[in-house]
Amino acid sequence: MKKIPAFMLLVVMSLIFFGCPNDPDALMGEHWELVEMFQDEEAVEIPEKVKISAEFADGKISGLGVCNRYFAEYSIDKKTISISDVGSTKMGCMEYANLETNYFTLLQKAERFSMKKEILKIECENGVLKYVKAEKPTEEKK
Repeated sequence: MKKIPAFMLLVVMSLIFFGCPNDPDALMGEHWELVEMFQDEEAVEIPEKVKISAEFADGKISGLGVCNRYFAEYSIDKKTISISDVGSTKMGCMEYANLETNYFTLLQKAERFSMKKEILKIECENGVLKYVKAEKPTEEKK
């Protein structure tokens, strides 16, 4: 894992804290894909083939962790966001188990969020999750 420069962390945190006004309704109905994850001031590598997503609807967040579907409840008040304990399916995922666990842990510690155009940032107790708006993947045909 690489350490990110303090300056970059300051820039990211400033954008999150002082970002433009948030419209909670803009979260809903969109498919968000995780592109960056910082934990304890360190960037966490997300392998290119790994897709982590989030969708918000009617007070619920759901998506794909690394290999498990997950779900939780959320609430928003201005720039703050709270996410309940995350539940998930229990598929084996040995290669990326730590990545998925770290993602779920950070998500449950969400404190603030900001949106700017196609980017959603969630500031957590000890990290940051950055998503981009993406097209929802189509279900694979069997």
